Amino acid sequence: MSLRGPRALSTSLLAFAGLFLGLIAARGQLAQTPPDNLNMRYANGIVAIAEDHIITVDDIRREIGPLVPEIQKQSRSEKEFNEKLEALQEDVVQNLIDRVLIIKDFHSDEKRQVPASYVDNAVSETIITQFDGDRSKYLAYLRSRGISQKDYRKEQEDVFRIA
Repeated sequence: MSLRGPRALSTSLLAFAGLFLGLIAARGQLAQTPPDNLNMRYANGIVAIAEDHIITVDDIRREIGPLVPEIQKQSRSEKEFNEKLEALQEDVVQNLIDRVLIIKDFHSDEKRQVPASYVDNAVSETIITQFDGDRSKYLAYLRSRGISQKDYRKEQEDVFRIA
């Protein structure tokens, strides 16, 4: 595993935590103020680098976002919420790093290949279940993420390698 300094990772995590917690704390205020895209200002900020793969703030935000409401329900105080959110952030960063390392290990053996039909089926299933079978919605989603169909297929292939 190659990270560019544990201290740099800690600093990045702290900066991310502050940014994310500030956004959550201001959530009620953001609804009243005009959108200024500040919440996306640091979306491509680097949190970690594992085996030449960059993990950004947006990657962490994407993983944590769906879990925040549950943490809010479980927390009895702001302090408890902040502690749980910080622990979750650390877990997500470690999981993303582990995912990169597992995929790298999979690639190291040329005998191991994910059949193209598996990836085709996964993409088709995604279009059916997440986009109601509407390919144009799927393509709009890819555009919103700034990735191509080839990039998405690679992501799906990586999912099979991790599983």
